[in-house]
Amino acid sequence: MVDRTVYDDDKVPSLALRQIFGRQRLPESMCKLAASSGLLSVERFAMPGDTLADMKASFTKIVRSPDALGADEAQRELHLTCLASVWKTCSVLQDQFAVRRAKMEEDPTKIPEIPQEDHSEYRERFVKDNPNFVLTVWREPHKKLVERINRDFLVHGSIPFYEVGELRVRGETIAQRSGLSASADDILRIAKVDEPTKVGTEEEVVNRVTALFVALDYLNVCAFTLAAGPVLYLRMLEEFRNEHPGMSFLLKADKLVRKKVATVAADHRSEYPSFSAALLEVLNNRRYLWNDARSEVEVVRYEQALGRQGASSAPSASSGAAPRLPPPAGSPRQERNAGRKKRQQARRKAPKPQAPTLPVKRDATGAQKPPSNPRVPQKEWQALVKVRGSGKPKCLFFNSSVGCKFGDTCGKEHRCSECGGEHSWAHTHFRA
Repeated sequence: MVDRTVYDDDKVPSLALRQIFGRQRLPESMCKLAASSGLLSVERFAMPGDTLADMKASFTKIVRSPDALGADEAQRELHLTCLASVWKTCSVLQDQFAVRRAKMEEDPTKIPEIPQEDHSEYRERFVKDNPNFVLTVWREPHKKLVERINRDFLVHGSIPFYEVGELRVRGETIAQRSGLSASADDILRIAKVDEPTKVGTEEEVVNRVTALFVALDYLNVCAFTLAAGPVLYLRMLEEFRNEHPGMSFLLKADKLVRKKVATVAADHRSEYPSFSAALLEVLNNRRYLWNDARSEVEVVRYEQALGRQGASSAPSASSGAAPRLPPPAGSPRQERNAGRKKRQQARRKAPKPQAPTLPVKRDATGAQKPPSNPRVPQKEWQALVKVRGSGKPKCLFFNSSVGCKFGDTCGKEHRCSECGGEHSWAHTHFRA
């Protein structure tokens, strides 16, 4: 439970201290009194003394006016008792915060759990403060998401940028993967890390972004109102979605804006001390981000149009174009197609012409001459290519029984492929 007291702009206690005020149900007057006295953090509230008597004496001096604690002695003692309960809690948590923060900085997988009763109080308060908003299971943040945002806010002091797949809603089941811890001390310990999910529709993108702002309202980081910025941003996102449908365009626009908000909140804390101030700054004074997203949409559509123009103009079944109908019976076009088909069938059935036979050449004695380019027998060629000799490459046709037709003009050596002699390899291995 978080304290909802409205403080002055320069007297706002830290989130952890306001959570303690809410759990102890400290009266609103005492909350404002502690804030106006300068007790704005857990560490400051734990410092007034080591014992209860020292704490009461120190706090009476800090207040300056005893009448601020109450009109009579009984009321003063009751208010001091309430402040003492807060002081006791702060004293115990001071050391625990230091140890827990050190562990979280060492291992980012360590996320402290929020008690279920506190989570239920967050939800009840949100429903009460926003009666016109329907909190369904697909727009309500998952408990794991609330715990992660709480951890990041306590460690970094600002809200980082989360991808849409990292924003989990109550209606989904979170799948976890196991792995080794990044800490050197706990290197053998098994750590469970949430696996990011995939987003399928535009409605799911809007629901997950809505869950993020609901979680920020749970933790009292940013109220879910129009004046604080979240409702204004969701309206602008819906407007962009209606103008430029497409999940990729919606994701790009959302990433540009929310990433800029995280950058402004982290880099300019003095100018924008709260998440709401950074969000309003981006929405009101950084409208060029929406124009950048629209420009990218137009570029993508222009490229798609060029791709469609460069494609083949012939209609296909996948493009959805109407199929080409056959020509009507008896038309000249059908007669031409039928004649062409008959000629093609006749050419396929016609016998293929035989290659002309070469005339037999004879020498002066009448004996038949060998052909000018006979083929090397396959068995001889397979044995010849397996020969591995040394030196420059040898002519394979010279080493065959056929011989080389180029003679002395051949670019390779006319020597034996095996021994390098002046005879051919086939002369010693394949004799007639």
